[in-house]
Amino acid sequence: MQIKDLLQFNPEAELNIIMEDGMPFSGELSLGWINGDGGDSDSPIDSRKIATNVCILLNERKENENNN
Repeated sequence: MQIKDLLQFNPEAELNIIMEDGMPFSGELSLGWINGDGGDSDSPIDSRKIATNVCILLNERKENENNN
């Protein structure tokens, strides 16, 4: 399934990310995108609207990160 396919669902629906072990993802999500025009920062066009590739990055929280 592609991200654009999610738009067919109820826009008010809650989206959940489930990990391979069946537990809900509890980290943070980051977005990134690439436009076909190289991404001119002075362009009046919203670069998100012309993105050719969108990435969702899962950033897992490390519970014991400070206990090393």
